[in-house]
Amino acid sequence: MRSNPPETSTARAWRGIAGGLHGTVLALAGLVWLASAPGTALAGPGVPGPGGYYVSLGSARITTLHAVDDAGERVESDTHFESERHQVYSGFGVGYGLSGTIGIPVVVVRRVDDASGERYRTTGVGDLLVGARYGARFDQISFALISQAKLPIYNLWSTDQDVELDDAFPDTGSGQVDLTLAFSLGTMQPLGRWSYLISADLGYRFRTEWYPGGSSKSDRVYADGVPWNVTAGVIPRRQGKAMGQWTLTGEGIRNALPDAETPQYVKLSTTIQFPLWRARWDRQDLIVRNVNLRFGGGVTPFARRASVGWFVNGGVTIARWVDLYERRRARESGRGL
Repeated sequence: MRSNPPETSTARAWRGIAGGLHGTVLALAGLVWLASAPGTALAGPGVPGPGGYYVSLGSARITTLHAVDDAGERVESDTHFESERHQVYSGFGVGYGLSGTIGIPVVVVRRVDDASGERYRTTGVGDLLVGARYGARFDQISFALISQAKLPIYNLWSTDQDVELDDAFPDTGSGQVDLTLAFSLGTMQPLGRWSYLISADLGYRFRTEWYPGGSSKSDRVYADGVPWNVTAGVIPRRQGKAMGQWTLTGEGIRNALPDAETPQYVKLSTTIQFPLWRARWDRQDLIVRNVNLRFGGGVTPFARRASVGWFVNGGVTIARWVDLYERRRARESGRGL
């Protein structure tokens, strides 16, 4: 849906949950980042387990300051872009250590003329993210093998007819298919009345020139890239229960080969989250259920063939986690299950 007449005028969301299931805190620390992600979502080492799931609803407000070309030089322009990104992202357990993921955003993008104040708006769905992951845990270390495809479900011909939405703005969608493979590793450790967590993701993104919906940019050739993400955080506790969580995240993507078309960037962000419905856990079935609210923001200080800028985001996550690691320990110790 397009509105062209001028107007005048957002892994690993690692949740603090009940102290008896310490390992499940390593399940979700990146969902707030997903609200502002441009198409590669690694989302941490957590796996919900059979019968488990999480559903994250998030929104982000993104403002670009200026574009940067592939040589790192500022691109002078009389316009800038503003965007709102509203996304649903979900993971669901399908077997022991295996889960599927799916995410879809609705994006509102405005091109703003700085001199006249005129705005041109495009509203539509973004890139569908579908994937699978296999995760396991050894004592306090969790890891996951991740695969994910970015599938455009829009037509770039209609996007490019009246207002050029260039790749310099990362959230407009490039219109072509990507496949990402990644490895995620994380841990959480107690520290007095607090716990601290850290995770790292590293992957490889295969970019194609396949445009399912067609595009006037189909003559472009894109380079593969290396996405990465590092998250660290602290969790305050009272009587063994988590009272919230604060995380710092750095993430980005670097091209595998020199390229004049493919965006590169580094993002820095922070997130505060706390339980809306205080987490509970079932001592017999070792199942965690919780609802968390989150707020955050960040900046994009480095870019190539992309834009520097800032963003704010927020959202809510509803989750049901089955702690298979604790179930196995319970069986081995003769405590049941």
